[in-house]
Amino acid sequence: MSAPENFRLVICTKGSLVKMARLSNGATLLVNGKQQIAKQILQDIDLEKKQFAYKMVEGDLMELYKNMIITMHVETKGGVDFITWTIEYELLSADNSHPLSPLNFLIEFTKDVETHIFG
Repeated sequence: MSAPENFRLVICTKGSLVKMARLSNGATLLVNGKQQIAKQILQDIDLEKKQFAYKMVEGDLMELYKNMIITMHVETKGGVDFITWTIEYELLSADNSHPLSPLNFLIEFTKDVETHIFG
């Protein structure tokens, strides 16, 4: 599995990556072999804490969850970087599943980035 294979299309619809301001983008993702659309806004970024959070606003995930915020935090210990993903969510229905597929996607994405950087 590779990041380009799973991120089919990413479009910046508002904001600027250079300014690192409030940013809205959409992505077509491949999750469990199924193409899914996700539109999110960059809700928070803290360069000092090495942390950012995206709030999902539209797309396939919003058919299952009332709200969803995905946070990534990088912590360095002994010269080694550790990434922690946090998914805050509220189910639309008690019958809906917890977001294990999106979590697995993030884990695989992290592995792909690590492989790309360290070979």
